[in-house]
Amino acid sequence: MFPTTPARLRRMAPFALTGAVGAYLWSLTGDFDTGMSAGRIGPAAWPRIVLAVMLGAALLGLVQAALRPADLDRSLGVALTSGPGSEGENVETRPSNLRALAGIALLAAFPIAVPWLGFLVTCFILLFGQMWIGGYRKPARAGVIALAGTLALFLIFQRFVYLSLPLGAGPFAESTKLVMTLLGVR
Repeated sequence: MFPTTPARLRRMAPFALTGAVGAYLWSLTGDFDTGMSAGRIGPAAWPRIVLAVMLGAALLGLVQAALRPADLDRSLGVALTSGPGSEGENVETRPSNLRALAGIALLAAFPIAVPWLGFLVTCFILLFGQMWIGGYRKPARAGVIALAGTLALFLIFQRFVYLSLPLGAGPFAESTKLVMTLLGVR
């Protein structure tokens, strides 16, 4: 087995808490009607699907936190990368509170902007912006990833979840309708 140290327990705690909350929420969904009708799963099945993914992620995180070597903890505090300074010089890069706040602000702006810009435009901006704030500096590739992610989420919500997404206002609504026509979504 592996030694249980305070550092290891601290790493495991968030995953254990997430798993406990997920298990509790799962127990509350026992009365939901998850039956199928006309070849479609009922809307009550979606909470259980989301909880299953949450429980799986918590279990994976718990196992990874339990099995991670102690010497790796020290190396994760500061990542050393080759920087733009002298040749071969290592530059410390630490997580930035400002970048974290910018990411949270972008996420908080999503529900405010989506009625005007529509789901497609707002989701693209959110995905691209989070990648950029996170430090991914290849704009063409980030744009393609954001576009693919936006279209994938759009199709999942429209085709499988049957969720009506905001079209936006003015020209954004027209562009969303055009994309829906091209994708065969009504």
